[in-house]
Amino acid sequence: MAIGTFALPVTPPEPTEWTQEYYEGTRDDYVRDSALISMPDLGENENKVTAIIAVMPSDRTIVAFTVTTSTGQYRVDWGDGTFNLYNSGALAEKNFIFNNYSPTTLHPLGYRQGLVTITTVSGDIIIADFNKRPSTYPTTLAAVGYWLEAFSSGGAMTTCAFAAISNLQSTNNYLMRYGHFGTAGAWTLTGTFTGCVSLRAAFPLPALSTTVAHTSAFNACAQLVHVAPITSVGTSLSSMFVACRKLRAVNIPTDFGTAGISALFNGCQSLRWVQDITCNTQTLINIYSNCISLTKIKFTNLAPISNCGSLFASCTLLETIDFTINSVTNATSMFSGSGKLKAVPLFNTSNATTISSMFATCSSLKIIPAFDFSSGLDASSLCLGCSSLEIFEPTLFNSITIATSM
Repeated sequence: MAIGTFALPVTPPEPTEWTQEYYEGTRDDYVRDSALISMPDLGENENKVTAIIAVMPSDRTIVAFTVTTSTGQYRVDWGDGTFNLYNSGALAEKNFIFNNYSPTTLHPLGYRQGLVTITTVSGDIIIADFNKRPSTYPTTLAAVGYWLEAFSSGGAMTTCAFAAISNLQSTNNYLMRYGHFGTAGAWTLTGTFTGCVSLRAAFPLPALSTTVAHTSAFNACAQLVHVAPITSVGTSLSSMFVACRKLRAVNIPTDFGTAGISALFNGCQSLRWVQDITCNTQTLINIYSNCISLTKIKFTNLAPISNCGSLFASCTLLETIDFTINSVTNATSMFSGSGKLKAVPLFNTSNATTISSMFATCSSLKIIPAFDFSSGLDASSLCLGCSSLEIFEPTLFNSITIATSM
């Protein structure tokens, strides 16, 4: 190469479908906050939880949690030279005092940091639950969780929860990363990070239980960019990634069987590619709705009857759907708002009673094939806003009674 000349960096080509390499690239989307104190390495099955706490200058950093053990007490080292012992399941709580933590831990946002370590006196950690309200808080008020980062290790653990679908007692809005090292027990993710709006990454994670639900695990984690592979669908992954707006790709099982799948990716606005999914369940509501970066989807459902309401709604860049389904009863807004979709596959709609807004504002759709709408009762706004529609082939429209603004 001649002096004074430079080779331009080569940008790898954008993939045209989900690949393992593309998914693994999301790991690089996570950048740890450089102002956080260091965390000690955890070995596999070390039977320990470590977490960084943000200690506010107001001296009102009050947190609470419980740890369930297989037997015996658990110990909490608070990071200020003090510790307490608690019986299994008993509430551990503390008001962290700003001046008790080193000035060298000061974060640019104004808080100091402490390293909290949880171990057992005997036995194993089974559950660590950080969704707890301090005893000084009224039962009508959710506490603020000040945890910044947390890791766990323990072969008998079944969950480490920072939130809940119901009975939310603490809003862990500061948590940026969680990971579990080594094996675990029958691990469940149901609601464990719901509403953790600062969570950026969850890795590594243990193998998930095959016999329980993992619903709403990362619901409303708006900053989430990387999640370790989800190893099992259990009985349901419904709403697992709702409103994870920055997530570009995930690695999930491709055969859902009869497990719940509704709203799985609803609102994942940065989701670029997804794996081909096969399932055998009757409710498919909102699975891909508002996935505004998806350009193609391959989806197969083997169940005889399906509720497909808003299944592909508002997928504004979606151009291609490879879609196999046996039968539909509710197709309300199924494709509505998918403005780049030019064609839809023909499938069995003979049992569909509601097809309102099914193709509404599909402004690039040129042809609607010969669907059988003989059971249809509501076709309101069926093709409203289909400004490019040239061919309309559906038959047996006789029984439809509501067809306003079609």
